[in-house]
Amino acid sequence: MVNLKDISSVGVGTYRMNVDNEIHFQAIKTAVEAGYNLIDTATNYQKGKSEELIGHFLKKYPEFAGKLFIISKAGYFPPQTLQSSDFVNYVNQKAIEKAEIEADFAYSLDPNFIAYQLESSLKKIGREYLDAYLLHNPERLFQSKNLASTTYLYQAIERAFKFLEKKVVEGKIRYYGISSGALFDPSKEESIDFEKLLSMVKSIQENHHFKVVQFPFNFKEQAALQKNYDQQSLLDLIHKNGLIAIGNRPLNMNDNGMEFRLVTHEKSLEAWKEEDAQNCLNDLLTQVESRIKTLTNGNSSSDDFEPMVLLKKHYTHFYAAEAVETFFQKHLLPFLQLIYEEETSLIEDVVQTVKDHATCYAHKNQTTKTKAFLKQEDIPLKSNSVLTACDAYLNHFHLNHILVGLRKPQYVMALEGAFTKLM
Repeated sequence: MVNLKDISSVGVGTYRMNVDNEIHFQAIKTAVEAGYNLIDTATNYQKGKSEELIGHFLKKYPEFAGKLFIISKAGYFPPQTLQSSDFVNYVNQKAIEKAEIEADFAYSLDPNFIAYQLESSLKKIGREYLDAYLLHNPERLFQSKNLASTTYLYQAIERAFKFLEKKVVEGKIRYYGISSGALFDPSKEESIDFEKLLSMVKSIQENHHFKVVQFPFNFKEQAALQKNYDQQSLLDLIHKNGLIAIGNRPLNMNDNGMEFRLVTHEKSLEAWKEEDAQNCLNDLLTQVESRIKTLTNGNSSSDDFEPMVLLKKHYTHFYAAEAVETFFQKHLLPFLQLIYEEETSLIEDVVQTVKDHATCYAHKNQTTKTKAFLKQEDIPLKSNSVLTACDAYLNHFHLNHILVGLRKPQYVMALEGAFTKLM
């Protein structure tokens, strides 16, 4: 088992990782072999396939089973399409109390529900215990249509904490805690008073196992540093009480309602040339223009069709590879399939190359924006943005750990072996 003091400063956040993706498996392998022994998941990540990914890895490499600190979380009801008949029967038999939030979206901290989710997590991950089990965004109870009240929230959390202490005794978990974005200012509505939670766990058991507090933290979102607890911050209270602080969402920042991803792509842009990108776009436009002229007897052009207009307008202005993927899948490709019908093979190669170039433009734009942001904030850039962020969060702001979405082996390599623990 991994001691708390031996957890790597950077951990693998698996929010967007699942067992069906071989690259994600290789990323986990690369990270673990490099010395990153903290892995964070949740019952609802990727509809349970994030936990399955970790289980698949441990089944193939059982020698790492006791050398990893694995965190999972409970609280979210699975959507109805994922509810087995056994689950439905269990919920009904146990009369599980759940908060109805919106259509097919429910939440529960009922101990019987947590018990079910914990056993499910253990089965998927393939271990007899979890190192830490967290209540996942309990502030969701404030959004409930049937259970929304501050009194109910704290009652539910207290019942859950008492239950988790029992699971520690049973050996199902080693520690427990909370993952939340609502712990920062108890004076605000729909916020959770962290001091009240500390009093709660001490009243349950003086030598309690409440150890892990997870929350969003990045260069834009630093509410954990605000002195909202009698001249103390959330981070102050965590350190003062011997807990560990884990920051999530280190690169995806909420900037006045707009998401800004702090990332640079120096490696992927090394051999890329904008001249090639423009030539490739012109090639595609020429072919599509010719096709449209043929189909319409010269009465229409590509400018008459929104997907082509949007391509020309946004080709050099995407800011994320995901945005490129969405545009091509939802707009451009359906249009091209419509006009080429069974002859889409005539254009497949050039379309893929245009898409690759659009992605490079997105990477260039992201890199430029990130560097400008860091310069404006007077944050010295290390060899890449991930290293820059992790170094600042851990060494300047003094978080104990940071979770990074290491979905590809190259993302792991970008950390250059920093912030690890030897196993």
